[in-house]
Amino acid sequence: MPLASKDALYVRSHYDGMSVNLPDAPMPDEIAVIFCVANRGRINARVGGLKLSDAKGQDGLT
Repeated sequence: MPLASKDALYVRSHYDGMSVNLPDAPMPDEIAVIFCVANRGRINARVGGLKLSDAKGQDGLT
């Protein structure tokens, strides 16, 4: 499951992911709803790119 910043997509320090394993699910009459939340970006992120403090958050991209 991919994770990113809620304000700007290109803030690379907030790129992350969570592995989810659902053995024997969902069944034909079921739906799997998966919700992941993080409270900050990666600690000591060294991926470059746009910083959260530089993000405008106006259009969701920059």
